[in-house]
Amino acid sequence: MPRQLLRLALVCAALAGVVTAASAVQYTDPFDGPDLADFWTFRTPGDNDRHAFEDGWFILDIDAGQDTYKRGVDGAPFLLTDPPADDAAFSIETRVNAILDQAVQPVASHTGLVFFNETDWSYSFWGPYNNVDIRLEDVIEQDYRWRDQTLIGVTPGGGITEDIYLKIEKNGDELEFLWKLAEGDNWESAGVDAKLGPQYRIGNYKIGLFLKNWGGSIPTRAAFDYFHSPEIVGLSVDPNGKAATQWGALKSR
Repeated sequence: MPRQLLRLALVCAALAGVVTAASAVQYTDPFDGPDLADFWTFRTPGDNDRHAFEDGWFILDIDAGQDTYKRGVDGAPFLLTDPPADDAAFSIETRVNAILDQAVQPVASHTGLVFFNETDWSYSFWGPYNNVDIRLEDVIEQDYRWRDQTLIGVTPGGGITEDIYLKIEKNGDELEFLWKLAEGDNWESAGVDAKLGPQYRIGNYKIGLFLKNWGGSIPTRAAFDYFHSPEIVGLSVDPNGKAATQWGALKSR
């Protein structure tokens, strides 16, 4: 009987491991490095190509005053990829650390997730802003909207002092902006916007990550733990454990 119980316990433990592995999130890009996956384009209009991988995080590193704003002001680096082929409904998410070099987020800086249509100069920036809040700012050509125009944002007490999880969900022409402070928390919506949605059509826009700063800023870094879009996961991995398709390596967390 003891031997049978031992065997049963081992079987149960093995099954539990299988269930855990099967239920773990498989991130589109876990940023394991040492190089960027082939599907990324690193856009550096300011000739700033400083980026690195450190302990499973992707780090952007910019000088002071690398702003991207209305058309004609284009200095911030973006890490960009294509949306899924069927973009009617999908999401992107990340975890960002905006406080690498000090106790709070550097002033005059904004970082996080981006939707970007370069041809029509339209973008949606979602993430921690100026050690004040987590907000949406966006633009179409010269029509720039701050938080008091987009009406989308949230203000954590005490400023930006910890990692933040960010998500954007696209449903038709609507973009919903979500956030949370810890992995186990439920996503909270900061609002839904429909103005910029028509600017994002297959073939004319990219999705990804950004970091920018402006007048009064200091050299600024931000780190990203992962990038994930469930609709564009689905690659094979070769026997050596490296990605065999364009979507980079996967890891479970």
